[in-house]
Parts: sequence; C-alpha cells; structure tokens
Amino acid sequence: MDDVAVLIPFASTCPERQANLATVQDWYSRVLPGVPQIVADDGGCRAGWTKAYAVERAMAQTDARVLVVADSDCICDAVPEAVEAVRSGGFQWAFPHTQIRRLDIDATAEVRAGVPPTEDMPLEFKPYAGVAGGGICVVTRDAWAEAPMDPRFKVTHGEDVAWARAMDYLCGRPWHPKRGAARRNSPLYHLHHPPILAVGSRYKANEKIARMYDHATSLTIRQVLADGQAHQDPPAVEPLPSTATVAVIVPVLRRPWRAEPFMESWRASNPAGSAVYAVTDAEDRATRQAWFDAGAIVLTSDRGSTYACKVNYGLEATTEPWLLLVGDDVRFHEGWLEATLEAGQHADVVSTNDMARTDLDELAV
Repeated sequence: MDDVAVLIPFASTCPERQANLATVQDWYSRVLPGVPQIVADDGGCRAGWTKAYAVERAMAQTDARVLVVADSDCICDAVPEAVEAVRSGGFQWAFPHTQIRRLDIDATAEVRAGVPPTEDMPLEFKPYAGVAGGGICVVTRDAWAEAPMDPRFKVTHGEDVAWARAMDYLCGRPWHPKRGAARRNSPLYHLHHPPILAVGSRYKANEKIARMYDHATSLTIRQVLADGQAHQDPPAVEPLPSTATVAVIVPVLRRPWRAEPFMESWRASNPAGSAVYAVTDAEDRATRQAWFDAGAIVLTSDRGSTYACKVNYGLEATTEPWLLLVGDDVRFHEGWLEATLEAGQHADVVSTNDMARTDLDELAV
C-alpha cells in the first residue's frame, strides 16, 4: 500500500504517553505492514498544542493519497477495512469505530506488554459512542484539502467533531463499520494516560469555535473553514539558549530554616547562570535575612503575604523571559534544570504547570 501513510500528531514528554505511542506504532506495523508512520509535533505553537498543525507537518513528509490520522493512544481493529474502503474510491473518508472503550491502568499495561485489547478488559468508564473524526480517521488528501482541521482549536475539545461536520458537508458520507452488508461493532480502545482537563479560557475559546460549526450549513461551512485557515498564531517557541534565561521565583513561607537546605541543593545542581529570587513579605525579617545569607536574591513584597501576592511581585520584579515557580521545600538534583528546559522547547512551558511568562501575566490576580 504505497499510497497510504499513518500520520500521528504527537508532542509530549509524559512517560505514559510515550509508552502508548510506542505501543500504537508497533500495532500499526502489524496491521498495516510496510505503511510508513510519520510522527509530528505542531512546531511549538505558543498558543497551545494544535492538532491541525501537527497533521499538516506530518502530511508535508509524504505524498500518500490515503492518510490515517491517528491519535497516539488509540487502537481499532477495523482500521484496515476503513483504509481499503477509502483506497477503493468509494468513500473520501472513514471512521472505523462504533464505541470508545477507555482501558484502565492495568489493562493498558497488558496491552503495552503485547496482549491484544479485548472487550472484557477493565475500563475507566462505561463504553460510550465515539465521534466521527476523533481517535482514528482515514481521509484522502483531497478530502483534507477540501475540509481541513481548524487550527483555532487548541489543546483539546471540539476539534474532531468540527472537522467531521465539515467533511460531512463537503466530502460526502463516510465509511463506517455499521454501514453496508457486513455490519458489526468495532470498539476503539483508548490507552490510559494522565488526562488533560478541558477547563479555562482555552476550553471556552474552543467551545465558541465549535458552536460556529454546529450552526453552520452547507452554504456557510466553507466560510467557517476559510476563517480557520486564515487564523495566524504567534511565532513558534524558540529553543531556550541557556539556563541564564530562567528566573526561579520562590514565594517563601515564614520558615527561615528552609533557606539554607534549598540554596545548598540549588548550588549542588549546578544551574549555570540562573538566579533564585526569594519573595518574602515585609514583616518577616528573619526569613528575609536567612534567604539573603543563603545566597538568594531577596525581593520584599509590599502587596501582602499570600502566595498570589508574592508570585505577582516576583513577576513584576524580574525580567527573564522564562519563569519557574518553586516551593521553598523543594530539593534539586544535578542537571534537573537543563532537563526541564529541554522538555519545554516544544511547548509554552518550562514547568509542570504549563506556563510561560505571557500566561502567568494573564493569570496574575
């Protein structure tokens, strides 16, 4: 099948997601032998993970006519049938699943170890109906050109349903396991990983875009798509040149004895060029002196003694482009900051809270 390629949009340093990716790639090598698999990230979009960009970056690496757009944590036995239905020319797109079965941690571990997923494996939730466009979707290159995924959708929520709605209008009805003579149930098995919560401003923005697709008609859907393709995100995140670009902000508590152990482990970790800013409140002289004696740059907040006040004061008092918020009870190991920066190169983050200076400025209260 030299006219087929598997495109896997992916960008994560989470060990569970990486293990799922390896499992899914091994599965595709068995069910679609010889078909190239292309894993691509979204190019470091600062506005948030963008599946549309990742798919386009993968597409640019192949001339295949039939594209399996596959999430990195999904397995479905009907994929070969869906591919053949699209290859034969009868359909421009196909979704191979009839329900979603989210495997729990133990079942996922079995699948990673090589056990084929089955319907009697334990689940995180009850099975539920899948949506066209989500998980795994097989499309022709022409179908993508006619109805591409909207890059305005960030992180997760709504992008798959909107894409399917556009294809339904412009590319005809899809192939589906319950259509045709050989109707059958075809579960999609979703491998477990830490969830991404669909909350906050990005979630609300996705909902707003999704409503545009919900209200679109066959006459207006092209304009909705055109608006999406005209959207421009900020330039991609550049790799961080050195640890000197990071300000480590420590909103310290009134516990002066924590200063020396913190700074001692900091120095031992050898974070070349970076600076520690200990933010204290004005009334706490003992803690302020302890952090100064330990070697930190001490900032005295005149806004109050709450955590939020200290964070905001640290934001205003520092100029480094990247920030790392750390509790005063943290201990460091050698090379940890370099590893954190490496992990943050393809995201909007240099911390486990997924935030860079621009995000923190918006969140300041």
